[in-house]
Amino acid sequence: MKWLMLSLLGALSVALLVRAAGPATQPAPVRYHEEVRSNPPLHMHVVTIDLTDPRVSLRVVRSGDDPDGAGPWQSKLDTVRNVAAREHFVAAVNGNFFTTKDAVSLLGKKIPYYAGNWCRVTGYAMTDGVLWANEPTSAMLVVDASNTVRIGTFAKVPADARQVVSSGEILVVNGKNVGKSPDTAPRTSIGVDRSGKHVTMLVVDGRREGFSAGLNGQQLGEEMIRLGCSDALILDGGGSSTMVFRDADDQAPRLVNHPSDGHTLPFDLSIERPVADVVGVSVREE
Repeated sequence: MKWLMLSLLGALSVALLVRAAGPATQPAPVRYHEEVRSNPPLHMHVVTIDLTDPRVSLRVVRSGDDPDGAGPWQSKLDTVRNVAAREHFVAAVNGNFFTTKDAVSLLGKKIPYYAGNWCRVTGYAMTDGVLWANEPTSAMLVVDASNTVRIGTFAKVPADARQVVSSGEILVVNGKNVGKSPDTAPRTSIGVDRSGKHVTMLVVDGRREGFSAGLNGQQLGEEMIRLGCSDALILDGGGSSTMVFRDADDQAPRLVNHPSDGHTLPFDLSIERPVADVVGVSVREE
């Protein structure tokens, strides 16, 4: 009996050793987590993207078709969630700042943010090598043909660009915080490490005292540096700040943050604002 017990213990030890020595589970190339702070209250939503995985790509897409061809309007407003579902994105955030063509009256207010409204983005925007918005601006995120990301100030769109999203403000340059936006507000940012292969998307909830007030540009830059970014770009913020992430069960994109539109209504609501374009992450099926 003693010999049998020793044999069983030995076999169990070998099994445990083999399991411990086996291949470790590889982390997913696209991951989401939420960070919650209490002093002051803050809710931040973070997606990390590993572009060294050949299945993963970062894309910039307009929310709707060009409504007037060669005219001044470039897209139609739609929600990040709807665009992510259409494009099969694993994760997505809102992109460029934008202006709208029309507005509707609701409860005595003029509302420009509704699905289908014609719009144009501020700055440059490119999708799969096609430049569809070319208003000069210096601050850009560029994805090149090698699937490497660069963020910085450019005199023009680089010749090797495949995807471009832009804004008027760089947050981080070579590890240095240069954020300037003074207002505390909901924010969206995107950054990259020194390799150009590890991207971070950050959405900060705001305009809700006791839940999450938001951040200013300098604070946002600090967070992007903390998250490992060497360079970072601010994207459209305020009510546009939106992040979605694919649900593991039904594979549908789910809204993970609390957009600020609706916070001034008699009943405090969080309403997803339609936007002009979206930065999304695709993972190719194998």
